[in-house]
Amino acid sequence: MYQLLRVCTCLYVLLSTSVWRSSFAEDDFDTDSFEEYEDEMTVHRPRVGYLEDDKVIHLEVLSPLKDQPPKLTAKLGVNLHHDNPSPPSITLLPDSTVFKWDSLRTQLEISRHSDTPRCHVIRWTSTHARPLEDCFLIGAASWYGGPEHLKQLWPVEKLQLKELPYVPHYLNNVGKTEPYWFNSHGISIYVNASVPLFVDVRNHRSDGLCLIADDRAPYLPRGERLLQYTLCNFDDPRQAHEYSVANLFDRPAALPDARMVQFPVWSTWVRYKKLVNQSAVLEFAKEIVAHGFNNSQMEIDDDWESCYGATAFNKSRFPDMKQLAQQLKDMGFRTTIWTHPFVNKDCPDYPHLASQGHFVANQRGDVEMQWWDGKGGVVDFTKNSTAEWFVAKHRKVLQDYGIDGFKFDAGEVGWLPQIPRLNCSLDEQPRCYSQSYAATLAEFGPITEMRVSFRTQRHPMYVRMLDKDSKWSFDNGLRTLLTTLFVQNLNGYPFVLPDMVGGNAYAQDNIDRELFIRWLQANALMPVIQFSAAPWDFDQQTVEICKKFTALHFKYSKLILGLMQQSVDTGAPLNAPIWWVDPQNAVAHKINDEYLLGEDILVAPVMKRGARKRNIYLPQGYWREQNHKRRVYKGRRWLRGYPADLATLPHFTRVHGYTLSREQKQRIDYHAKYQLFVV
Repeated sequence: MYQLLRVCTCLYVLLSTSVWRSSFAEDDFDTDSFEEYEDEMTVHRPRVGYLEDDKVIHLEVLSPLKDQPPKLTAKLGVNLHHDNPSPPSITLLPDSTVFKWDSLRTQLEISRHSDTPRCHVIRWTSTHARPLEDCFLIGAASWYGGPEHLKQLWPVEKLQLKELPYVPHYLNNVGKTEPYWFNSHGISIYVNASVPLFVDVRNHRSDGLCLIADDRAPYLPRGERLLQYTLCNFDDPRQAHEYSVANLFDRPAALPDARMVQFPVWSTWVRYKKLVNQSAVLEFAKEIVAHGFNNSQMEIDDDWESCYGATAFNKSRFPDMKQLAQQLKDMGFRTTIWTHPFVNKDCPDYPHLASQGHFVANQRGDVEMQWWDGKGGVVDFTKNSTAEWFVAKHRKVLQDYGIDGFKFDAGEVGWLPQIPRLNCSLDEQPRCYSQSYAATLAEFGPITEMRVSFRTQRHPMYVRMLDKDSKWSFDNGLRTLLTTLFVQNLNGYPFVLPDMVGGNAYAQDNIDRELFIRWLQANALMPVIQFSAAPWDFDQQTVEICKKFTALHFKYSKLILGLMQQSVDTGAPLNAPIWWVDPQNAVAHKINDEYLLGEDILVAPVMKRGARKRNIYLPQGYWREQNHKRRVYKGRRWLRGYPADLATLPHFTRVHGYTLSREQKQRIDYHAKYQLFVV
């Protein structure tokens, strides 16, 4: 028999002496065994119970509809059963409930959040040897948030993660690791920043998202393990996310550079790779002007230094960089350069900088590390004096050569000598490195771009996607352009700098004409366009098509800047998935190849090789197509086989206050594949 105990105004606890089945599947949770909750109980309160046979805590959040399955089901403390513990003691406090296993030196406290009854704080502490682990059933919900990833499958439940150390890392492009997830049922989970977190998705449990706290690399031993997170229950995903943005995230403090929104960035990387030099940059700039394209800046990428970390130009490649910067300025270009936090061993200053303590050392005191351009040391931004030295050194480059700004690379914890010794509290390590790096880069102003993030939303910089491959697929190709856009926006980073149009042409990948055009179209209503491969590398028709879409981007640039200010003011995403304007629409929850600009523009790019049409789903409302100008469609339906030749980007604007005349209503064919109104 189950006994339901009143705990407080926020929580109910279910005590069980019966057997509950232990497999982690939705059908196995015997929700019928719960007594009916009292009328005064609001549905956002979770219910928890100890499962004696499984020796875990069972948590569920009920649906407001009594005949529906729970909105969330979880097993907390899934590793406890390995030690066959006795049932915990349970203490009922006014605002919380405490489960305590004395033999395991482990305690779980579930308490009402101080700000809202819709949220609760789940807090495990333990000095026992085993990791702490809580697993949430993915179920029928769609899940959002989580890390940037090489294969950015979306929604998140499509991705598999195997005990991923939740720190910014270069492996699998996990450069952005906001400890935040939420789902289409309105549930959100935000993990405390001090947790030594590992994340496991569809691995330990085939339908589970598991949070693990463990004292192993890349974290330092802490003595007491902590697994703490805020669990919230709202009516839909938009409500859940808006609460998180308002209460759990920082918002950008100001706008980044406006000119980068208006006109394309031109980079040397794809065209020249490491063979860049002064004459090549000047010739590239002349080609851009000759073909009639605007610019925000010319970005000189890898490899311009005399040695990596010298911040001095290689005189054989750039004999007069100051003259080049002036020539570019005379042609209407600003100049930015690629840089990084490394100093290679072949640089003359390396021994001195190492002796001065400017490099991160591991616990043994070793500073040497390997990165993609050699061996050396990585600058320790957690030391104030080192960060100040780095800023002064790079500002001198700007002043000496007339350069306008930097593209900062790397910054992930994975590049540090392991396990690093950093100048921040034990609870903050090692992610404080990426945070300190971002804070240092913010000193260089709004033109700055970086690629790493962890709770660094406040810095008004462009956060670029990691390098994309020149492919169509979810294997880090075009299909991930939109899904990475969603991950960054929904983690609180709306100032997204998409990677270069067409990808990076690494290894055997080639950028063909069709991929290049479709990539630009997909990018067209994102904040920034970045070229390196050039339209005239293909043919004149490609040039004209690309001018069409850079002009479209410029047309909307004022709106984009206004929406960026809205992100500063409210934290709203700039480019959201389409469910943002229809948050309870189960079809919209899963759409990963369309996106919004603000709330009134929907973009549905063609993302399959050879396709000249596509299916488009429109959320609620009335939507006017912008390709033929006169057609308005009623939402919450598919447009099957919508035509889109190589020069067409399907996009729509929402029509507010739209009503049908009697004549129009009479003309509707409700059995048609989509409803069309000509106005």
